[in-house]
Amino acid sequence: MITPGTGKTHMVAWLLREILEEDPVAQVLITAQAHPAVDVLRAKVEQEAFKDIPEARRPLAIRLRRANSEQSDHLVQDEPGSEQQVTKSLLENTIGQLEAAAGRLERSGVQADWLEICRAMLKDLNTKDASSAKEFRELVKRSASITYSTTGDGDLAALADEVTYDWAIVEEAGKAHGFELALPLCLGHRWLLIGDPKQLPPYRIEDYQKAVSELDATVASLEGLEGVGNLLDTELLHSWRVRTEEQRREFGEYCKKWLKLFEQVHSLCAFHEHDEGLLTGQHRMHPDIGELVSGVYYKGRLKHYTRDESTKVPHADILHRLAEPGELKDKAVVWLDLDPAAVDPRAAENAVPKYRNPAEAHALERFLRSLRAAPDRRLNLAVLSPYAQQVGYLREKLNTPHLREALGEAGLTLAPDPRRSRLEGPDARRDGFFTVDSFQGNQAQIIAVSLVRNNTEVAGKGLGFLVEAPRMNVLISRAELLLVLVGSWDFFRDQVSHVSRKPEEETKLQHLAFAVDQLEAWFDEGRAVRIRGDLKGFDAPFRLA
Repeated sequence: MITPGTGKTHMVAWLLREILEEDPVAQVLITAQAHPAVDVLRAKVEQEAFKDIPEARRPLAIRLRRANSEQSDHLVQDEPGSEQQVTKSLLENTIGQLEAAAGRLERSGVQADWLEICRAMLKDLNTKDASSAKEFRELVKRSASITYSTTGDGDLAALADEVTYDWAIVEEAGKAHGFELALPLCLGHRWLLIGDPKQLPPYRIEDYQKAVSELDATVASLEGLEGVGNLLDTELLHSWRVRTEEQRREFGEYCKKWLKLFEQVHSLCAFHEHDEGLLTGQHRMHPDIGELVSGVYYKGRLKHYTRDESTKVPHADILHRLAEPGELKDKAVVWLDLDPAAVDPRAAENAVPKYRNPAEAHALERFLRSLRAAPDRRLNLAVLSPYAQQVGYLREKLNTPHLREALGEAGLTLAPDPRRSRLEGPDARRDGFFTVDSFQGNQAQIIAVSLVRNNTEVAGKGLGFLVEAPRMNVLISRAELLLVLVGSWDFFRDQVSHVSRKPEEETKLQHLAFAVDQLEAWFDEGRAVRIRGDLKGFDAPFRLA
């Protein structure tokens, strides 16, 4: 189990080097659900773990990436590390060595044959019908010491009948569905699953759980299909029909539990391993941000290596050192505060379309314009929200050339879109503003979170899916130097006022109650700060009923 800021990518990169030093002929599959996660780990391996190894002595590594509708096959083939590029490089190096050897000694017949064959394959490499080059490419793909791929890549699936790996390492395994993990796990003799069951589960897991709850209706619909022939598993349908109601209920609960495959595997391992395979030393976040995350979501188990162990003073490189506004001096946690909707209706959320809060966007823009980095430093910034509608609104209103220019002059840049692959060029329209789901596994020096919810619902009923602990955990653990929470403090405090703080009386809202208590204590101590959101010049847009 990998908690926020513990350097999982660094750990995996150096573990990979150790595996290959211990067993130079080992084959390792490095995989993740999404391309960016694979690319980040690959860069860490190449630029850190193997940086002191000469290129010629590094283990053979390839990057599988089947072209999609938005990428030409030519671009994918030319990607550094691709099957095509690695094969070309091997042939060029071999030709160079054979030619150099011929300059020193008389070339043997075998060397002459090899040189001719390599030259022919290199010439035919881009020709699909050239069988010799194709066979050599396949040999390279099957022989690689390190294979990088997404969990469901078509090229990886094509290797399933020909290759098995000594290790299958899955990054961000907690975000992957079981069917996405099936292929890499089947290919690996040993597994290393990296993830955090306390962060976001697989995408749209609620829809899958709902489907499992409606198996009776699904079976009835399948039985009513016509013209499907052998495509329908009638034996499976019959086995469902002969089950008792109790057996069906138990089967449904079993399926719901195992839909979160990583969480289940982790719980089984934790039963046998006291520390649950938990990495607890965080090296990324300012210790105040780390303590907030640790206390609310990990029972205080994280150790903070971003401060002096004896004095508890944060390390100099973990301080944002913003020159303005002055209220932020020595603060790593800020609440940009708006009135509750009951006091100022302008600050209320828009429920249609669900959900967005224009007042938060306005206050955040004015706050961002007030920031000034230290003269000798540039900081990157990402704005997150749990609601896609709010992210779209923030991008529309804030991601403008004028604001980007103002931020640049203040020493700030918008964080690049982590979903952009190496094959894509820069696109400022996609930078800086993200949903929590799209930003998990990434970080920025400054994170601003637009919480959106602000309404007149009774206590405990107005927070929507902010009650989901994994979502809030990800939101507040992305910041390295400064965390800015944008919302109505009084609204959030009132929403959790009735919640029991007793650990044995755990509820869905308890994590928010702990967070509110911690922040309120820090406000009183001066360790964190509440800043009044500036709504000057704000006119609430027309609200749909």
